[in-house]
Amino acid sequence: MSRPPASALLLAALCGAGLAGAPEPPPPREGEAVERLQAWADKILYHDDTGKFTFTGKVLVLKGELRVDCSAMEGAVDPKTREIVRIIATGDVSLSTVDTIKISPGGERPVTKSEAPDAWRATCTKADYDLRAGRIIMTSAEGKPRPQLRRAQGNGEADTIIFLPNKGEYELIGNPVIRGEIPTGPAKPPKRTVDPKAKAKEEPKAKDTPPPKQP
Repeated sequence: MSRPPASALLLAALCGAGLAGAPEPPPPREGEAVERLQAWADKILYHDDTGKFTFTGKVLVLKGELRVDCSAMEGAVDPKTREIVRIIATGDVSLSTVDTIKISPGGERPVTKSEAPDAWRATCTKADYDLRAGRIIMTSAEGKPRPQLRRAQGNGEADTIIFLPNKGEYELIGNPVIRGEIPTGPAKPPKRTVDPKAKAKEEPKAKDTPPPKQP
């Protein structure tokens, strides 16, 4: 069992499981699109023997245009492919599709914006994300608000919400309530930029120094 630094991106210890800070994963098969999953957390715990990991404290995950924020997250890595196959977010979980991602070369948490009119937004207390199936199952704990899904002028809630972010499709199960129209279809890929302030810190300009005085 290893305990990488809290500032690590999810994580070099996972040996190229498609994660930030790790070696690049193998190239995708023909006709297959693969996007790296990136995550940031205050504390990271990885079990080498089981391939399971746990993140706690201000967890932030990016997968393509999808952003997930939560209090804690656990997941599993396929021991053969070294790819993350499942993550489970718990706590005050919020999901959104973002249109702008501002990346810091130093590895700090990115700044994202979700201002597109077709952005997806969802809240729940548990989100079970099967990355192979591209399916997120959202539920809520007893006494907490039910899962909610919003897009454009429409919103819906139910006991369980199944969301397919890659396809932009959803299913409301258990006493569903829909207000307005929730358009289907995937969100547009985000625009990625580099934070100029962070870049300036990484690459400080050299200061001019006067020539040495002649003796």
